Amino acid sequence: MSDYLRHVSIMIVDDQEFNAKILRQMLRVLGASDLRVFNNGEDAWEAFKERPGDMVITDRKMQPMSGPTLTNLIRNSPESPNVFVPGILVKEFQ
Repeated sequence: MSDYLRHVSIMIVDDQEFNAKILRQMLRVLGASDLRVFNNGEDAWEAFKERPGDMVITDRKMQPMSGPTLTNLIRNSPESPNVFVPGILVKEFQ
C-alpha cells in the first residue's frame, strides 16, 4: 500500500453511496486515512466550515446542495475558512 496521501484530509461528497464507497477504497489504496464522506453538499459545507479538508471531491448533481454550489461557497463565501483548497474536483458519470 502506498502512503502518498497519508497526510491529506479528503472530503468525499456524493449522494450515491456506491460511488462514495468505491472512491473511498481507491483513496485508501493511495494511503489516505483521513477521509470524511457526506451525502450532500449542505452537510459537507457545514463540516468544511468547522474543519476544512485539504481536498474536496464532489458529485455534481445532489440535493439539497449541488457540487458546483458547494465549490462556489468554498471559493467565495466569507464563511469559508480556506478559499484556496487545492484539488476541488467535480465529477459526473453519464
